[in-house]
Amino acid sequence: MSRLYLACGGLLIALALTSVDVGANNGTHRDVIRDFLIVKYCGFDSYDVTAGFRIEIMRLIDDGKTSSSAAQIDRAAAAEEVRRDWTNRGSGHADPRCMTKGRAAMDHFLAVLYNEK
Repeated sequence: MSRLYLACGGLLIALALTSVDVGANNGTHRDVIRDFLIVKYCGFDSYDVTAGFRIEIMRLIDDGKTSSSAAQIDRAAAAEEVRRDWTNRGSGHADPRCMTKGRAAMDHFLAVLYNEK
């Protein structure tokens, strides 16, 4: 039994060291889309959150940090990443990461909307 706990602990540490910091994205188009898809997965999307997401996307476009061809690739890559790392686990809205990473992403978009970021 203790071996199982050690194995699970080691796996959690490895995942924590390689995980992406949701909510504090690097400002890339892919990261912003990934964070928004996580917000939707967790059920935290609202009019205000969506507005913050759109503002951030428009900033990236205005700053020239993305193009239409790169945006399509980024959307597909972000969707695959969320599918692989989040929706493929079958937890749904009960996923405990929603209360940490999902909420952080939601708070980020609300901060963008209310000019706090």
